[in-house]
Amino acid sequence: MFHFDTRYGDMTHCKRILLVLGMLLPLGCTTSSETGTPSPFSVTLVTGEVGRSTVALSPDDSLAHVAWVERQDSVWNVMLGTADRMGNLVRSPVRVNETPGNAAVHAQAPPQVGVDTQGRVYVAWINRIDVPGRRFPANDLFVAVSEDGGETFGSELPINSDFGGTPAGHTFHNLTALPDGSMLVSWIDSRDRSPAPNNAAMADHAAMHEHSGSQIRVARIEDGGDRIVETAILDRTSCPCCRTFITVTPEDRILVAWRHEYASGERDVVVAHSDDGGRSFSDWRPIHRDHWFIEGCPHTGPVLATDSDGRIHAAWYTGADGGDVRHAVSTDGGLTFEQVKDLLSDVPVAQAAFLTDTGKNLLLMTENPRSRTVVPRSATGHNTTGWTDLNGELPSTAAGTDASVLTWRDGNEIRLLWNPWS
Repeated sequence: MFHFDTRYGDMTHCKRILLVLGMLLPLGCTTSSETGTPSPFSVTLVTGEVGRSTVALSPDDSLAHVAWVERQDSVWNVMLGTADRMGNLVRSPVRVNETPGNAAVHAQAPPQVGVDTQGRVYVAWINRIDVPGRRFPANDLFVAVSEDGGETFGSELPINSDFGGTPAGHTFHNLTALPDGSMLVSWIDSRDRSPAPNNAAMADHAAMHEHSGSQIRVARIEDGGDRIVETAILDRTSCPCCRTFITVTPEDRILVAWRHEYASGERDVVVAHSDDGGRSFSDWRPIHRDHWFIEGCPHTGPVLATDSDGRIHAAWYTGADGGDVRHAVSTDGGLTFEQVKDLLSDVPVAQAAFLTDTGKNLLLMTENPRSRTVVPRSATGHNTTGWTDLNGELPSTAAGTDASVLTWRDGNEIRLLWNPWS
């Protein structure tokens, strides 16, 4: 079910934000020319037992495709809902996974949705494989493709090349469209460290967190899903449970970011780049050395975005100095990051997401776990301005040529919010 919600649509606040942000319009704060009243600020797309959502825009920015997992008849399924700019679902949500129940819920590994240059909709997700003697389940990574704008989906296709072999982890994934019409997916892979299913060591949780060789892998999905090929291993000692993230610059440089596990036990964010469509990558390098030592995985990965000046923005959480969400900027194509600044301080482990428009404006959505709110902050260059908080958690964003959209979870609701650039 869905409905309009104007709980955040205060026009006094909207006018104040317009003066502060200039080109960047407030999210959903628009006025009807006939009534002078604000249009709905956000909508609820679905209510129920749902996981984290992700979102992608159609090529003309007219539709938002939102993917999530939902419990149905005691099993989890991947669902896709498609909404227009008023938040109306254009059809009932459809199940993506071909096999009922072949899906798993995880806040750090939600189904990822993307749209290629032909308008085909892709959803990548994980399943759950319970292994005797292993505390945490293994999983495979799948993708399904819709040729009709999200109305129907084809077969579920395994992405990891060791599908059907020894159970291992293939998760904490990200998905993005490439300029050549292909899709690129990144994930954390444990195939080379997982012992055989009958090995008693699998019962030892410490093995999940020692310096034991989790890998960052990427694969290209080509020809509408007809060809899937793993192309590179970016890291062999990554943190095993922090999401990966991909972005593509206007110059077609691909950057993949993740959290690396150093031999010292410190877990800091790093990045690598590709200039050949994700077929090969540079060596990884740190975005910033926070020197965060933690015994265990914090379950929070970095995010990236590029503005119209080609500056690459990175945001991430670190517990090195009490718990901060940090922001840094690269002006050299992601080779180095500078201007490191704390955007949110003294908070527990938090997630972040970016919105960028066609100009220099950028909006960073960060969680504040203490208040269970999503905290929006605008950034033009490196200056930030506080904004009205949104009730909820686990934000996800997508940006197009003239609009962007935000989704997040508020209790048992998945909420959606449109932001036109002009």
